[in-house]
Amino acid sequence: MPASPARKARTRVEILEHAARLFRLRGHAGTNIDDIMLAAGLTRGAFYAHFTSKDDLFAETIRAGNGFVNRLRAGAVEAGGCPALC
Repeated sequence: MPASPARKARTRVEILEHAARLFRLRGHAGTNIDDIMLAAGLTRGAFYAHFTSKDDLFAETIRAGNGFVNRLRAGAVEAGGCPALC
Protein backbone atom coordinates (compact mmCIF):
# COMPACT_ATOMS: atom_id res chain seq x y z
CA MET A 1 0.00 0.00 0.00
CA PRO A 2 1.47 3.39 -0.99
CA ALA A 3 2.15 5.93 1.72
CA SER A 4 -0.38 8.71 2.16
CA PRO A 5 0.62 12.16 0.88
CA ALA A 6 0.77 13.43 4.47
CA ARG A 7 3.09 10.61 5.56
CA LYS A 8 5.32 11.15 2.51
CA ALA A 9 5.55 14.86 3.33
CA ARG A 10 6.45 14.11 6.98
CA THR A 11 9.13 11.66 5.87
CA ARG A 12 10.63 14.23 3.50
CA VAL A 13 10.74 16.84 6.28
CA GLU A 14 12.38 14.35 8.63
CA ILE A 15 15.06 13.51 6.07
CA LEU A 16 15.68 17.24 5.53
CA GLU A 17 15.99 17.90 9.26
CA HIS A 18 18.50 15.08 9.81
CA ALA A 19 20.42 16.05 6.68
CA ALA A 20 20.62 19.69 7.77
CA ARG A 21 22.01 18.67 11.15
CA LEU A 22 24.60 16.34 9.63
CA PHE A 23 25.61 18.84 6.94
CA ARG A 24 26.10 21.48 9.68
CA LEU A 25 28.20 19.09 11.74
CA ARG A 26 30.21 17.34 9.04
CA GLY A 27 29.90 19.46 5.90
CA HIS A 28 28.81 18.18 2.49
CA ALA A 29 31.83 15.95 1.86
CA GLY A 30 31.72 14.42 5.34
CA THR A 31 28.06 13.43 5.14
CA ASN A 32 26.72 10.47 3.19
CA ILE A 33 23.25 9.25 2.34
CA ASP A 34 23.54 6.15 4.53
CA ASP A 35 24.31 8.26 7.62
CA ILE A 36 21.39 10.60 6.93
CA MET A 37 18.97 7.74 6.47
CA LEU A 38 20.27 5.90 9.55
CA ALA A 39 19.68 9.06 11.61
CA ALA A 40 16.15 9.28 10.19
CA GLY A 41 15.50 5.60 10.87
CA LEU A 42 14.85 4.93 7.19
CA THR A 43 16.41 2.88 4.41
CA ARG A 44 18.63 4.12 1.61
CA GLY A 45 15.89 3.13 -0.84
CA ALA A 46 13.48 5.53 0.85
CA PHE A 47 15.92 8.34 0.11
CA TYR A 48 15.39 7.98 -3.62
CA ALA A 49 11.62 8.30 -3.25
CA HIS A 50 12.27 11.91 -2.19
CA PHE A 51 15.57 13.04 -3.73
CA THR A 52 17.61 12.20 -6.81
CA SER A 53 21.05 12.65 -5.21
CA LYS A 54 22.93 13.95 -2.20
CA ASP A 55 23.48 17.19 -4.11
CA ASP A 56 19.72 17.49 -4.64
CA LEU A 57 19.17 17.02 -0.91
CA PHE A 58 21.93 19.51 -0.06
CA ALA A 59 20.37 22.13 -2.36
CA GLU A 60 16.96 21.56 -0.77
CA THR A 61 18.52 21.91 2.68
CA ILE A 62 20.05 25.24 1.66
CA ARG A 63 16.72 26.44 0.25
CA ALA A 64 14.92 25.38 3.44
CA GLY A 65 17.31 27.44 5.52
CA ASN A 66 17.89 25.68 8.85
CA GLY A 67 20.50 28.31 9.70
CA PHE A 68 23.06 26.76 7.36
CA VAL A 69 23.25 29.72 4.95
CA ASN A 70 23.71 32.17 7.82
CA ARG A 71 26.59 30.08 9.14
CA LEU A 72 28.14 29.96 5.66
CA ARG A 73 27.90 33.74 5.37
CA ALA A 74 29.37 34.18 8.84
CA GLY A 75 32.34 32.00 7.87
CA ALA A 76 31.51 29.47 10.57
CA VAL A 77 31.26 26.51 8.19
CA GLU A 78 34.61 25.09 7.24
CA ALA A 79 35.44 22.28 4.85
CA GLY A 80 34.93 19.70 7.58
CA GLY A 81 31.77 21.11 9.12
CA CYS A 82 31.03 24.01 11.44
CA PRO A 83 32.56 23.45 14.85
CA ALA A 84 32.31 27.13 15.75
CA LEU A 85 28.50 27.32 15.82
CA CYS A 86 27.09 23.82 15.63
